[in-house]
Amino acid sequence: MTRIVLVDDHEIVRRGIRGILVEHPGFQVVGEAGDYGELRRVLKEHPADVLVMDIGLPGKSGVGGGLIAVAPGQFGIGTFSTKLDAAGNSIRGQRAITDINNTLGTNPLAQFG
Repeated sequence: MTRIVLVDDHEIVRRGIRGILVEHPGFQVVGEAGDYGELRRVLKEHPADVLVMDIGLPGKSGVGGGLIAVAPGQFGIGTFSTKLDAAGNSIRGQRAITDINNTLGTNPLAQFG
């Protein structure tokens, strides 16, 4: 069972994502948080394999460029670089995650195939 914590400052977004995830066997939403303080509390009580997270939460700069990738049971990686592509994703972060996955022979998205 993949344990998931949802992190977004908009409850309706969390509710929508939860609604999608609960329909898939193997996923369990173990907690939700609306800000970083709440996230720390939730993770202490509910260990997670995956965070589905809005990186522009209140209390932070809101600057884009952060990426998170997780291979459950293997590793998690977060990157940040402000050089962004047209979609607002970190160019260097994408390259770093791809290189690490290629080197380790992993694919965080394979389980959703």
